[in-house]
Amino acid sequence: MKNTNRYDLSDRLIHFFREVDTESKDYVTFPENWGFDHLAEENIYNPFFLLRAAIRHNKIFATWSIRNNYRTIYGNRPAICFTEMPLAAFLETSYKREKLGQAISSYGLSFLKSELFKLGARPVIYGLSSNDLNVKNTKKNERIIDQSVLPMLEQYRYVTYNPSSTRKIDWTHEREWRYPYNESIVEFEKELEEFGIVSEVEDFPGLEILEQGISDIGVIVKTKSEAELILCDILAIFDRNNYSPFRFIFYTEQIEKIKSILEPSQEEKEIIKSTIDLSIYITPNKKRDDKIYKQFTSLVKEVENNYQKPEQGELGGCWLWIYDSLSDLARALINNERVELNKEGKYLCFPYEFSDSRSLSQREDMTKKLAEKIKNTFGVDCGYYSVLNSDNYNELPFYCSQDYDKYEDRLINKLKN
Repeated sequence: MKNTNRYDLSDRLIHFFREVDTESKDYVTFPENWGFDHLAEENIYNPFFLLRAAIRHNKIFATWSIRNNYRTIYGNRPAICFTEMPLAAFLETSYKREKLGQAISSYGLSFLKSELFKLGARPVIYGLSSNDLNVKNTKKNERIIDQSVLPMLEQYRYVTYNPSSTRKIDWTHEREWRYPYNESIVEFEKELEEFGIVSEVEDFPGLEILEQGISDIGVIVKTKSEAELILCDILAIFDRNNYSPFRFIFYTEQIEKIKSILEPSQEEKEIIKSTIDLSIYITPNKKRDDKIYKQFTSLVKEVENNYQKPEQGELGGCWLWIYDSLSDLARALINNERVELNKEGKYLCFPYEFSDSRSLSQREDMTKKLAEKIKNTFGVDCGYYSVLNSDNYNELPFYCSQDYDKYEDRLINKLKN
């Protein structure tokens, strides 16, 4: 429409992540198990951790948005919140409010408004004509507005608004949209009530961001090094699905002044500059790939030929875990179908040149030696990953390298320098 090309409007919606203290009264329920390469060691979940969790697990959680032990989302459906603030306004307000200690950050996911609308997202309703909502609290702690005032179907959209009261209530600056979760949450609530926690991410209500119909997602972070880590996560999605809806990674270090992206055309130019070009990683280079693959197989055979005789012992699968998915080694092995991704996005290569008659502990030791040779030859960090009594790399690992987090720390420091 000709009247929508204004600096104060946007055709995108942003879901931002805020720091969460798991011990606070406003705590949002999170999974007990985030995955073995995405561990939270403290009670504070920072926004970047939660952003990567959403990307890696293909899910934004639908919640009740608890404040002071009260649900701020009315009705019987949890929801996901978005803001339709333009990028410049979002960055400006997030910086200011973060400094004031408010619940916001500049880490987020950006979606096309039209795509989320098709999935059911709607702008919130700030206030109603009736001041008497006759709110009732159910045994499930739901806050239900009298349906003669607002139908149940629309109650997730209601936001209290009273700018003229003694204690002013005005959240219109957030320009909020919400996506309601329409599936059953009976099993989720049952597990939460029985155990006080829900174990797996897939059991949580939410929006699956690889869902059909979502084709244009942007990621907003602060630094170039964070953008590089996000790129690894997005590449893993592509390598597993041969598809990715992520269009750009925008990091705020790349712009000198927020005001420089006030106009929609300027914002789009910055987004285009931030567009992810996966082709440099996913396009096969036969000459390079063949050379690397030949070197790699020679190293595996060298470890096998120089190792002690096979011994009996525990059975199971053991894989070479390649940490750097952007490396030429990883790309060459993927293009030669020697690498597969497990459900947690680990790049695993099964060294079938090793004798099947060897025990699991022997193959673990051999894989560690292979990792050392690969580091010396290709400069790529690797580890090992094993599963006891199974060849399924999606099962619970028996042993695995403990230095993957150190690798990510080294990668961040390398990018910063």
